[in-house]
Amino acid sequence: MIEKNIYSKSGMAIIRSTTGRAVIGPAAPSPMPEVYVSPEADETQYSEAPRVFSKRRIFRALLDAGIWEQVKAYMETAGVWEDWQYATTLDEDDPLLVSAIGKLQREIGLSPDDLERILAAAALPQT
Repeated sequence: MIEKNIYSKSGMAIIRSTTGRAVIGPAAPSPMPEVYVSPEADETQYSEAPRVFSKRRIFRALLDAGIWEQVKAYMETAGVWEDWQYATTLDEDDPLLVSAIGKLQREIGLSPDDLERILAAAALPQT
């Protein structure tokens, strides 16, 4: 007996039976959106996959907004500049990014709308 049938855009389904076994296989067409299952979530909690941002696109958006130098100075004083240099992409749910966004909004005075424009410009397409 099938308990849950979770579809993805890739055409594969994760089917969980009442015995607890998960089977991945071809899915029938479904209007359901792609879902992301957090490892911390119980089986009934689903959310969209966190966005992934291009570091280069973030840099360009911050430069275009005229705040790159302030953000760079913040990263240097906060001790996260090396993390920035080694990163290739940034995940929306990364604790370091979440913390930095809050601090930058307060220190630079970045509005939520301006922040969302920057993040939207830097988001990579979801697969």
